[in-house]
Amino acid sequence: MLRTTLLALAAALMMCGTSNAEFFIDNFQTLDNPNDLAATSIGSNGITVEVDDNNGGSFANDVQLRYEFTAANVGDTFVVRYDWAGIFNDLQSVSGNQLESVAIGAFLGDWSMTIDNGTGGPAIFPGPALPTILPSPIAMDNATFLEFTFTYNGGSPLPGGIGVGTWGGLGNPLFATPEPTGLLMLGCVGLVGLARRRRR
Repeated sequence: MLRTTLLALAAALMMCGTSNAEFFIDNFQTLDNPNDLAATSIGSNGITVEVDDNNGGSFANDVQLRYEFTAANVGDTFVVRYDWAGIFNDLQSVSGNQLESVAIGAFLGDWSMTIDNGTGGPAIFPGPALPTILPSPIAMDNATFLEFTFTYNGGSPLPGGIGVGTWGGLGNPLFATPEPTGLLMLGCVGLVGLARRRRR
């Protein structure tokens, strides 16, 4: 009876260890004000977001829960940085529909996007057309921050060569998949050990 109970418990631990329970990194219900020089806490999990607008114009749209930004000069950037400062480092990946179209189209102008996952090497998406949905999850093994940089490279159908973009939106959340914990991995090892003893 005890062996059966232990076997069932180990099996439950193994199933939990292989599941991909996800949690929000950002559901865009709390926005940081660009250039306020201070990070904003966006949840109870210790994650903050800080938005930096370099030479362009931007604002946090609290009605549509997204950031809207413009650029007029080549090299203008809009940076969104998520930071958890070592509070946890067991993320496996981050994914989500991160780019939202503006009312008159997607990113207007030639933009490129750089994603720095803090673990040695950014992913780069060149312009002029940025993907509305990122093609694959972002690897986050042992990462402590995640940074998106949008760079304006020129070209726009608007007068004056102004580029327009948006980031976020309630329908475009960022969510993360944690790695299995050490305890759950031990549960898997225990299951193997019990199975071997049972065969003898």
